[in-house]
Amino acid sequence: MVFVFLDQESSRDLDLLENLNSHLKDFGSERAQVLVVLRVTARRARELADERGMAIPILADASGAMARDFDADDGSSNRSVAIVADKDGRVVRRFDPISAEDDASEVTKALLYAVRALGSGALEGPGE
Repeated sequence: MVFVFLDQESSRDLDLLENLNSHLKDFGSERAQVLVVLRVTARRARELADERGMAIPILADASGAMARDFDADDGSSNRSVAIVADKDGRVVRRFDPISAEDDASEVTKALLYAVRALGSGALEGPGE
């Protein structure tokens, strides 16, 4: 499972969202699900998905509660975090934070690499 916590609708976050959406089949072929947790209302999450024709699951977390539960919210703005969890829900890789300088396609590649490593047994414990 890949959780991607995006703090706002910045161009960087929207680029990453669109890049992840375009690679859903790649994650699916690795038997991984991707869930984007976006700090917006449920209404805005639906609008965003409809406006951009996205199939990727978006969970609205306007209050930030889920982000806090996953230790992906330290109260700062513009902090985006990606987490790869194993089938038992254990966090095995964190990308924290995803920097404003990080290219969306490179972040997606790194997440796919982590998912493949987890599937092959090469990734077992927490990593940064």
